Amino acid sequence: MKLSTIICLFIIFGIVLIITNRGYNLTKPSDQLRLAKDVALWLKDVGKNVYDVTMYAIKKPWLPENVSVNKTFEKLKELQNITLENNNS
Repeated sequence: MKLSTIICLFIIFGIVLIITNRGYNLTKPSDQLRLAKDVALWLKDVGKNVYDVTMYAIKKPWLPENVSVNKTFEKLKELQNITLENNNS
């Protein structure tokens, strides 16, 4: 709920900035159309920036050095199998 509120406020704030900076008169259909186009382009840019930041963050080395996620999962499976075998006995 909080995240959606923050996103809505961000979008509203951006729309207000576009309206005030461009001086749109929203009673004119032509300005309404230009506003819609500007907002769409802005949201497209925001989406691209979020994607770029996410891709950058994914590529960063978050795990400690010399640690393999695959080996960790293998160990967990082994422990799970041992636990299951002990429960079946």
